[in-house]
Amino acid sequence: MGIIEDNIFANYRKALEAGSLDQAKKAVDLARTLKEKIEQEGFLDYSYEDQINNYIPRKFFEPFPYRYYPKEGVVVVMNFAINLTAGENKLFNLLSSNESYAEKITIVNMENIKMYLWGNESISKNAVRIAIKRLRLKIEPDIKSPQMLISVYNKGYIFLGKRVFDEE
Repeated sequence: MGIIEDNIFANYRKALEAGSLDQAKKAVDLARTLKEKIEQEGFLDYSYEDQINNYIPRKFFEPFPYRYYPKEGVVVVMNFAINLTAGENKLFNLLSSNESYAEKITIVNMENIKMYLWGNESISKNAVRIAIKRLRLKIEPDIKSPQMLISVYNKGYIFLGKRVFDEE
C-alpha cells in the first residue's frame, strides 16, 4: 500500500500546485476511503514485507556521523544540511536519542514511535512506516539501500548514527 499512498499524496500535491482544489479534495477522499478499508479489513501488505531489510549490523560497521540541531530542525549528513519538518524533527530526535553504534544496538519499536509522535491519537497502522519513509527520503544517501535507518521486521527500527557535536 505504500506505493498507492505515495501516489495519492503526490497527486494531492500536484493538484494543489495546479490550483485544482476539486482534484485535491478527491485525493483526500480517496486516501480516507483507503485508510478505512485497510483498517476494517486488516489488510497486510505482503509486497512491502518482502522488501523489508532484515539486516542487523554486527560490531564491524561504521555508524554515520551527523550533526543535529534540534531547535532549528536541521541535520547535517555528509556535509549536506537537511531541513526537517516539525514531525520529521520530532521523529529524528527520538531516533538520535536511541542511536546504535559499536556493540550497542537499540531497536526503537513501532509502538514507541507512535506514542512519541502522536500520543493516544488514533492513526492508521501505516502512519509510522510512512513517517519513516519520508525521513529516509531526506537523510539516506541511497534510499534503496538504507544505511542509517534500518528496518527490523516486526520489531521496529535501528538508527545507525554517531552524533558529532560542534566544538565550542
